Amino acid sequence: MKKLGFLFAVQLLAVCSAVGQETGPYENTTYIVWSADRPLSEQDFLGDSTRVAPEAMELFRKFDLGASASVGIWSVVDIPDKKLIRRGERQEHIYVVPLFEKTRSFIINDDTLAVKLQQVVFDIYEWTSRFMRKELQSFQDSMGGATGSQAVVYETIRNNCKKMRDMLVGQYSREVYIEKQEGAYDKWRKFIDGQLESLKEYATGEAEWSRFLKGEPILPDYVRVKNVISGAQSIPQREWWD
Repeated sequence: MKKLGFLFAVQLLAVCSAVGQETGPYENTTYIVWSADRPLSEQDFLGDSTRVAPEAMELFRKFDLGASASVGIWSVVDIPDKKLIRRGERQEHIYVVPLFEKTRSFIINDDTLAVKLQQVVFDIYEWTSRFMRKELQSFQDSMGGATGSQAVVYETIRNNCKKMRDMLVGQYSREVYIEKQEGAYDKWRKFIDGQLESLKEYATGEAEWSRFLKGEPILPDYVRVKNVISGAQSIPQREWWD
């Protein structure tokens, strides 16, 4: 079982869960994969707020969080098996998947804006995923399309993207929940919409939905790589982001 790190207003908790039965093209009983066609609704927040630790709930109420979305990113590197390599096919495939976890997300009060505020956080995770895909592709292009180049920098780019994600969510949380700046939601909604539009060619799509929901490589004769490069070391591949 892997941890699904999630950042709500003040980035407090981490959660674990298992993949459930598929219920649609973008989701199963546990997770929703980000899609422009599948915005979050109150009905997606299936968690029981009465089971939240008292100290956490106190913090939620202090900052007037009407809802808490458990969101995270899952990514994986798949490579061709030996049969494909012998035939000269060596291109790796990297999938980056922003996720919303239904049973760990919950409504705290009847604030009509609460879900929309958490949608912005989910959209920041989608922007992070798009940016990572862009950076991986840009590096490969700079290497003349060399096979294996994305896998070499995968862990480094992932770590950099995590830092950017945390910075954006932290700034958003501070302005919206802590400082309660006037017009902060509208400002951030417009900003994130613009950022998503600028990277629309790298949007999460069918390949990402399928790879996560299936739980195994979707391309014939591909396998999940066991180790990735981190600095000068080879380390076990970790699919769930912190």
